[in-house]
Amino acid sequence: MINTFIIKTRPSCPSSGPNASTPGSPVVLEWQTVDTDKVTISIDGPGVYESYPSTHSAELPFGCAGTPGSSQVHRYLLTATGGGQSIQRTLTVQARIN
Repeated sequence: MINTFIIKTRPSCPSSGPNASTPGSPVVLEWQTVDTDKVTISIDGPGVYESYPSTHSAELPFGCAGTPGSSQVHRYLLTATGGGQSIQRTLTVQARIN
């Protein structure tokens, strides 16, 4: 069972200009599950990015591409497996392209 799956820290896309540049920052997700043997995260579709402990937070990549002023969106799928069942929850995370 997935008790929580939240965005702990929102990502940002890199920006550059005549007076300053800032690197982008990754997204930090946090979750708590119970009665699980395995927890995985997939990013933007099938395929496991990484396996994690049942209660954890992780810094995950957030790629930015596109037209300045538009938004970049990525979907993070948490799959908790235990007792012969898998439960999934998705977070959609968005950041403005600078």
